[in-house]
Amino acid sequence: MNHLRAEGPATVLAIGTANPENILIQDEFPDYYFRVTKSEHMTQLKEKFRKICDKTMIRKRNIFLNEEHLKQNPKLVEHDVQTLDARQDMLVVEVPKLGKDACAKAIKEWGQPKSKITHLIFTSASTTDMPGADYHCAKLLGLSPSVKRVMMYQLGCYGGGTVLRIAKDIAENNKGARVLAVCCDMTACLFRGPSDSNLELLVGQAIFGDGAAAVIVGAEPDESVGERPIFELVSTGQTFLPNSEGTIGGHIREAGLMFDLHKDVPMLISNNIEKCLIEAFTPIGISDWNSIFWITHPGGKAILDKVEEKLHLKSDKFVDSRHVLSEHGNMSSSTVLFVMDELRKRSLEEGKSTTGDGFEWGVLFGFGPGDKTMIRKRNIFLNEEHLKQNPKLVEHDVQTLDARQDMLVVEVPKLGKDACAKAIKEWGQPKSKITHLIFTSASTTDMPGADYHCAKLLGLSPSVKRVMMYQLGCYGGGTVLRIAKDIAENNKGARVLAVCCDMTACLFRGPSDSNLELLVGQAIFGDGAAAVIVGAEPDESVGERPIFELVSTGQTFLPNSEGTIGGHIREAGLMFDLHKDVPMLISNNIEKCLIEAFTPIGISDWNSIFWITHPGGKAILDKVEEKLHLKSDKFVDSRHVLSEHGNMSSSTVLFVMDELRKRSLEEGKSTTGDGFEWGVLFGFGPDN
Repeated sequence: MNHLRAEGPATVLAIGTANPENILIQDEFPDYYFRVTKSEHMTQLKEKFRKICDKTMIRKRNIFLNEEHLKQNPKLVEHDVQTLDARQDMLVVEVPKLGKDACAKAIKEWGQPKSKITHLIFTSASTTDMPGADYHCAKLLGLSPSVKRVMMYQLGCYGGGTVLRIAKDIAENNKGARVLAVCCDMTACLFRGPSDSNLELLVGQAIFGDGAAAVIVGAEPDESVGERPIFELVSTGQTFLPNSEGTIGGHIREAGLMFDLHKDVPMLISNNIEKCLIEAFTPIGISDWNSIFWITHPGGKAILDKVEEKLHLKSDKFVDSRHVLSEHGNMSSSTVLFVMDELRKRSLEEGKSTTGDGFEWGVLFGFGPGDKTMIRKRNIFLNEEHLKQNPKLVEHDVQTLDARQDMLVVEVPKLGKDACAKAIKEWGQPKSKITHLIFTSASTTDMPGADYHCAKLLGLSPSVKRVMMYQLGCYGGGTVLRIAKDIAENNKGARVLAVCCDMTACLFRGPSDSNLELLVGQAIFGDGAAAVIVGAEPDESVGERPIFELVSTGQTFLPNSEGTIGGHIREAGLMFDLHKDVPMLISNNIEKCLIEAFTPIGISDWNSIFWITHPGGKAILDKVEEKLHLKSDKFVDSRHVLSEHGNMSSSTVLFVMDELRKRSLEEGKSTTGDGFEWGVLFGFGPDN
């Protein structure tokens, strides 16, 4: 029904902003923060925090929460206690009030009676309630009871762009509509004392501020009553950034809003923004990003710097974003609208021909939480029948070790045996020739061990020499090869059966609000076993054929890696540590290991070797590939195994070895290593 649609594009008709009166100076904030949270004894952490604050390039921020509020609610300064009720009691009142202040300024600039407001959009990540902040804001403003409202919670930093996108659709699809869109976020939802184990928290305390911004959006502005368009909204879009899982997030918990803020965000945004620009501007013939104006959400200085560098932008393109960041910090959803306001004011003051710094076209962009995995399927022994028999396994932190052990001391050797049987079949020799057995698992621990039970299941000689290694985790595959090499080369005629087996029944449990690492583990780990037979001087007369030669092995501690990967047997089962910095730690240190290993044979081009890489996760592969400038096919086998099986801990790297040699054979390569003579296998684990 075209007669109900506006004929022209949506325009921004007015902008209003508001901040609480309380101002915190950034240079003074570290002293203030550690004093009011009673954390002045944490001197080293305070110095870290001071450095973080210094790097933000923020001069001041407006924060509603002051010392008087903290005296009335002393638990707000504690790190992880139940304070959601106190925060909510405050924010369900203050968020609509601050939003109302911004709306009042926008309505005043617009110059029309508020009765002409037909729609209200409100977004906030600071509080959630029924009725919502939209209702309370409408009541405070005295809007018509029939105003059409949209309330969006938990959008975060991309809320500003989202309200504009929705406002545009409403304004263009409803002739005469005038949409009041407001964003408001306040840090009382997330303010808490410091923690040694949560540096993301410190970053948030250093950059976030309180603010509200409102715009009035409408099509076909009525100039006869004084309406003047500030900006036209020509087109809008939204996309998931690849590989952005877990990088930005916010979670309402009993302790308030808990947020995720990953260090890779600037890189992710800068690496993907040009694709979005090309899709948006190619139809109108624009490819010079310095020929448009920029309204950029200043999530932090690093984001602006990275995008500016990536797109070769002139330094003045982000002058308004940097000014807003300096004067207010990151106010989440409202920040990008503050930048829009700053741009139009500066353009007017400087006598520019348009509100967009003299340019006809421009771009506004924000960003927020996204989600994606690269695992297609996994094999998991534990099924619903087992969980019915052992219902406590799904509980988060109860005594279930006995039930888990009863299952795994049987199932781990059995699955290991299955892998061994396949290796022995391919080898083609009688199992009586097996002289040594190495077994590793992080899933169970028992005496006698899985090595003993596996040997019994296979019917190996009672005199087979066994090595049992528990709790190696993901670097177990490389470790068994290293030990097997030593045994095979030091014992003439030795044939070493080395097997890795891990199963997720040791760590499967229900979710916990306080343990996001647990959720990562539940998402990536799978069950698997792999076995290899290792020997020197293969006897080709009986059909032995070498697949790979093991030339040298090594092991090292990565600096600053303590506590980044770990596993702990507890009454509740295996509790694991999996830190977000693992991909960075590995990628930052791997080249040093490669140089030490390959310099003696004159190799320095990492694309001239084959790779058998433990795919602990997609981020690890991406980081190493980027750091070493590897071609995309170097990790094709690792990515395939991750996709088809997940991270199976110790056995995964041997699955990759198997995939590489099979693919090389199928593709007619001259070696089992993708046609290359030399290669590297690497895994990693706790402090290793």
